[in-house]
Amino acid sequence: APGGPGFVGVGDDPTGRWGEEFQGPGSGFCGTQFQGGRSESLNDNPHNVRAEELALEVCAGGVQVRRTWAETELVCSVDGRVLPGTPDGMFESWEGELTCIQVVRVPILPSDSVSALCSILSRTIVTKVVKSQAWLRAMHCATSQFVIFCWLPFHLPAAAAADAHALMGRVQGRDPRFRLMLEVPSCPEELFPEKFASGVAQREERYGEGDVDRWSA
Repeated sequence: APGGPGFVGVGDDPTGRWGEEFQGPGSGFCGTQFQGGRSESLNDNPHNVRAEELALEVCAGGVQVRRTWAETELVCSVDGRVLPGTPDGMFESWEGELTCIQVVRVPILPSDSVSALCSILSRTIVTKVVKSQAWLRAMHCATSQFVIFCWLPFHLPAAAAADAHALMGRVQGRDPRFRLMLEVPSCPEELFPEKFASGVAQREERYGEGDVDRWSA
């Protein structure tokens, strides 16, 4: 497997027991040395790749990083289907703490109302959490924290930001591993091409807060 003997990665698992041998730090789950923004993404769009690189740099800032894993090293598939919710990156500190990161460029527009912003953010965050929980269960990954990292093309109105953080507070009541980061890049054009989110159809909500599973260590 790409990550080493303690890691179950890409490919079909005839036993249906994905990730049973994942034991976390010190188990032979071998990653790569941190290289400051290194990204091997499943989505090679340059704006997306840059978004993942910058998010990893922000999350790893101030941390003595022992090793990292790229998205392509964290993928698993069942019956030929890639399991959704794969983190865009993961790193381990020298204290043995694992941090997973799911990066999303939120499709919002300056013309959106506060209500619309809250709805888009809520749908985005809950979907990422539910899918990430599925990945964590499949991989038996003992992560210390899982960051839902939202890049925004502009600063949110205070009410919309407060609503998103309140949502994450409720999520943490069910699964305290998750945390939310809302960030605006210093150069938005690096991550958000012209007309980003324009013409994006509103998707029917598939997941709600009730779909977030309760977790206990």
